[in-house]
Amino acid sequence: MPIYAVPKPGSTDLRLVNDHSAGPYSLNSMINHSLVTGYPLDNLHQLGDMLLNLHVLTPGLDLVMWKSDIAEAYRMCPMHPMWKIKQAVRIDGKYYIDRTNCFGSSASFAIFISVNRLIAWIAKNDHGISSLITYVDDSSGPAVATDKTYYDPYGTSLPSPQVTLLCLWDELGIPHKPKKQVHSSPLPIIGIDVNPNNLAFTLPDLARRRLITELETWMSPSSTHFRLHWWQKLGGWINWVLNVFPDLRPCLNAFYSKIAGKSQASLYVRINNDIHNNFIWALSMLELLPPVRLLHSLAWTQSEADVTVFCNACSKGMGFWIPDTNNAFYCPTPPDAPPLIYYVEALCVLAALSHCCSSMTPNQKLLLYTDNSNVVDILSSLRCRAEFNTILKHTVTTRVQSQVDLWVLHIWGEMNTVADAISRAEFDRAKVLAADLSVPNLSINNFPPPSPTNTNPLQPPSYVAGGYTKMNFEVTSGRQPSREPWPMDRLLQERAIALGNTIEPATLRTYNSALTSYLTFICTHNLPTSPSKGTLSFYVVYMSHHISPRSVTTYLSGIVQQLEPFYPLIRDIRNSKLVQRTLQGCLKSCAQPTRRKRALTISDLTNVLAHFNNNPTGHDNLLFLSMLFTGFFSLMRLGETMFLFFSYLLFSFPSTSLPKKKKKF
Repeated sequence: MPIYAVPKPGSTDLRLVNDHSAGPYSLNSMINHSLVTGYPLDNLHQLGDMLLNLHVLTPGLDLVMWKSDIAEAYRMCPMHPMWKIKQAVRIDGKYYIDRTNCFGSSASFAIFISVNRLIAWIAKNDHGISSLITYVDDSSGPAVATDKTYYDPYGTSLPSPQVTLLCLWDELGIPHKPKKQVHSSPLPIIGIDVNPNNLAFTLPDLARRRLITELETWMSPSSTHFRLHWWQKLGGWINWVLNVFPDLRPCLNAFYSKIAGKSQASLYVRINNDIHNNFIWALSMLELLPPVRLLHSLAWTQSEADVTVFCNACSKGMGFWIPDTNNAFYCPTPPDAPPLIYYVEALCVLAALSHCCSSMTPNQKLLLYTDNSNVVDILSSLRCRAEFNTILKHTVTTRVQSQVDLWVLHIWGEMNTVADAISRAEFDRAKVLAADLSVPNLSINNFPPPSPTNTNPLQPPSYVAGGYTKMNFEVTSGRQPSREPWPMDRLLQERAIALGNTIEPATLRTYNSALTSYLTFICTHNLPTSPSKGTLSFYVVYMSHHISPRSVTTYLSGIVQQLEPFYPLIRDIRNSKLVQRTLQGCLKSCAQPTRRKRALTISDLTNVLAHFNNNPTGHDNLLFLSMLFTGFFSLMRLGETMFLFFSYLLFSFPSTSLPKKKKKF
């Protein structure tokens, strides 16, 4: 088992690492990874709830954050005797048994988290530390600045909850060091500065710039695929940033489905169009979002809303009304909308949001009611299926640009009768119902449906493929498992990728050379990267004047194979009449004569025979002469040999006649 030391991030100390993945029969290969993954960690969302509750319980008091770290955390967990013998380390010819949890095993994290979560449970339930979060080996929480207790082992006063936790660790024999027990305001928690007094989470500017640089790398035209461990690393990175920027969550809605079911860390995974578009959106949002997240915007009640809107939609239309302004708005359901009611409901909420944000000032509070629970869940969690992600991103962008605090709540249909009547174009009934709610003279206006950036972004693939609107969408059980349908662009892309993997590595190297030639051509001639009939025909003419036109044909095959995953129509462009006729013309006008080696003659055979007659002959020489003369005089189907031989006979013996060619039946 290899063992080495690596530098600790942000420290001058070294970390001892045991490589449990080395060799074909590594220790990690013996572990069932499904049993040691998926352990949840506390995050700043739980800490935010604790801070809000503490502000309510201790109004006007100064707060501090405290953080305690376990020393040599993994090493405090002993291993099973049968596993200890597998952790043998050879040093200077002697074997040493490592009896504790190693930093390098795929199960080390799960083992320590299981132990530390039990310790945290004891701290909360038996020692009364209610405001406590744990992140791997770090435990932290808020406390009142004046509430301190003297901790004798360190000879200093620390926040009382922190002292209680340290005493528990001492009782359980858990090691810790003074320099890792800190408290202040603000204080970095999992790399994010937390200020408990103004309820602010701040992302360091360096971390923000690093994330932007990483996303730009993934969006580079030369970056088409990454290894699985880089996907996992980026996913964890973005999840960490969500502590400050929760509005970025939609950029991950197509991310994890792309790597689901994959476990080989070195496996290459391609970036599809959904992920590419989501990352472009995330980059634009990082330019808009402030680096500080204020929790004050989360702590308001329904009665504090500046604007309240009721929304509803049906198969006929969409409608929303604002009781405070006596205004209502109606729009017919778009004719190309899919037959999914929550799509129309989501579109109606987006329309209401766009209308209100256009007249509201920053930091005002907007409360939207809808009777569709699916829409409430999507807008509250910012999670949805990939094909419904465009409208969610548009909603987030609208809210962030206007800097309005948005809250979407569910309302029962029986309490949303006015909006229901408006959506059905029953305006007279809507006015009567509004008057019963002390909203007389309701003014009803028309509004255009919102148009997100993509055309028909939310249509499910079954509808795009031509499914009938009155089709029964219920899936019968026991036939086929439920599988998420793919849009047509993904079907084309995945098929192109599968076709691209059919060629051999040697052929792939040749095709890469052809692609490099094409990219150099378009760059030097300032032509667009997207292939077209004109671009390929120009390439054929240009290259035919520098290499053999027959080689250009092979180059075109390589270019098509390499670019088809990104431009699915390039094969049709290659087979177009313009490109084919250009290639045919170059084959005629730029063709080069066929190069052949000179055929053997009788004089050559005479020279060879004379050479071996003048030198000592052995078995190998005689065998060579036999093969040479037999091939010349007996194998009459060798074209050049036969022609020259009979030409020699006709010249030397005029009476000799050539054999007639046999007829083929």
